[in-house]
Amino acid sequence: MEPDFDHLEPVHLELGRIRNIRNLNLNQQLEDIRNIIHNGFRQINDTVRTFEMNMSSWLENSRVVHDNVALLPLRGVDNQLIPNFPVNISHLRRMDEMTLNGILTSLGVQLPQHGGIEIKRRMVARYIGLVVTL
Repeated sequence: MEPDFDHLEPVHLELGRIRNIRNLNLNQQLEDIRNIIHNGFRQINDTVRTFEMNMSSWLENSRVVHDNVALLPLRGVDNQLIPNFPVNISHLRRMDEMTLNGILTSLGVQLPQHGGIEIKRRMVARYIGLVVTL
């Protein structure tokens, strides 16, 4: 019995299509990898930019020694300006515990398990660059 090559032609076409599907999958995988890498670099760039802006604010805030001198705001871990950031040292001294918790959380700082509002106030002061004793 001889092979029926007429029936092999459709199989050959189907095999070619499978190869194209495999190539499409590979191309999609490569595109997905490229997007992941691109997003990773963008996140790194955002983190570096936030760090640089915060360094500038920390430096300026470290020079503040009087209660009514304006503080420069910092950005949180989400790269946004920290809500309710203290305007000056006097404002920081009047903040309630919930506001202090929000600032610490925005900075990515774990809230202390023990200690009250004064501990948190000193933590905020330290994390925003103040060197004066509250």
